[in-house]
Amino acid sequence: MAERLTHEELEQIKKELNVYDIYSFSKINIFETDPYGYMLRYILRIPEDANDSIYSHCGTIVHDLTEEFQAGKITREKMLSIYEDKTFELEALGFKFDRTNDDKNEIISKKYHACNTHFIKNYNKIEGKDGESESSIIIKVGNFVFVGYIDYKHVETIEDEDYLVITDFKTSTIYTGNKITKEKAQLLLYSLRHIQKG
Repeated sequence: MAERLTHEELEQIKKELNVYDIYSFSKINIFETDPYGYMLRYILRIPEDANDSIYSHCGTIVHDLTEEFQAGKITREKMLSIYEDKTFELEALGFKFDRTNDDKNEIISKKYHACNTHFIKNYNKIEGKDGESESSIIIKVGNFVFVGYIDYKHVETIEDEDYLVITDFKTSTIYTGNKITKEKAQLLLYSLRHIQKG
């Protein structure tokens, strides 16, 4: 997995661009969907009361494995084996999908792992030119600056025209209907920066 920008690097970007804060798409999304949670997390900086949620850990595992598979570093079988081993280990350490109800946690766990296992078994390498995984991106929109990390981008040639394709892997949900329209904002933001760069 590519390294995230450090606190020092982000502070330097804020100084260079003369802004008070740097935002991410997820930070804005939390503000829109859970203003109280945003206040607790980003304004009052109160730590979460528990850190045993397994969602982000599983998502990170799948993203890292996809990156390695895309680069030809591991086989599909190895991807599956690593995913099963690492998620078993997380659950053995007490990480959960639902902290309040063991039966619900078990149901979610089976469904979630079945979805990720299906993805791993069926994912095909993305073909194209100039493929790049986990690249950081800084986008300025008016007086606001955003930082993001693109899961994968590459160039496809269609009828002698080159097109930049930006891919964001999602492991926690299936986007359909209006949710696609709402969630594509992240990709539009990333596209804007590439347009700005020409």
